[in-house]
Amino acid sequence: MREIDVKSKDTRSLINKFIPHSKNFARVLAYNGRYNGPPSDTVNFDTLEGVPGTVQFFEAFPMGSSALYLVWKRPEQPNGILTGYRIYYQTVRDTSVGPLIERQAITDPKQTRAKLAGLQPGMKYRLHIKATTRAGEGEDYFIEQRTRASATAIPDKPKFTWHRIPTENGYATVKVVWLPNVEGKLGSHFFVKYK
Repeated sequence: MREIDVKSKDTRSLINKFIPHSKNFARVLAYNGRYNGPPSDTVNFDTLEGVPGTVQFFEAFPMGSSALYLVWKRPEQPNGILTGYRIYYQTVRDTSVGPLIERQAITDPKQTRAKLAGLQPGMKYRLHIKATTRAGEGEDYFIEQRTRASATAIPDKPKFTWHRIPTENGYATVKVVWLPNVEGKLGSHFFVKYK
C-alpha cells in the first residue's frame, strides 16, 4: 500500500501513480497527531492500458556484411497486452546521425529475434526498439552496432530443431526452426537441404 497525505480542508485529490492495465484498490482515513481513524470501505477499479516500458535487453550481432541479427527481451512492465515491436535504425558517421528508418513492424508479441537486412558493409548503425500495446509505442531503447566490412569468414553451424506437423491430406509436413549461433560467426543467409 502507498500513502498520499492530503490537507485536512481538502475533500479530493488527484492521484496519477496507478499502474496501467491493472486492478487497483483505494481507501481513505482521517488521522491526527496520535491516532489513525477507521478506514473507509475499499473501492477497486481497473486502469486502462498504457504504453510499455523499455525492453529489458537489446543486442545486435553482425550477419555477413549487410545484416544484423537482433535479439531482445520483452519489457518488464508491459503496462497492457503487448501487440508487437517497432524497430528503427539510422546510420552513424562520426557525430552525425542519418534519418530514422523503420523496419517492417513485428506483430507477434512472442517474437524476440529479427534479422535487419539490406545494410551497408562496414557501417555503424544506431538501432532503436519499442514495444507496443493498443495504447501505442513504448519507451525507446537504443544501441549501436557496426556491420562487418566483408563476409570472408566461414559461418558456424546454426542451431536448429524440427518436428512433423500433421496434415489432413496424409502428406508429410516438417517444420524446421533455426537460430543463428550468436556465440560464433553468423552467416547472412540460411537454407535447408532435405532428401
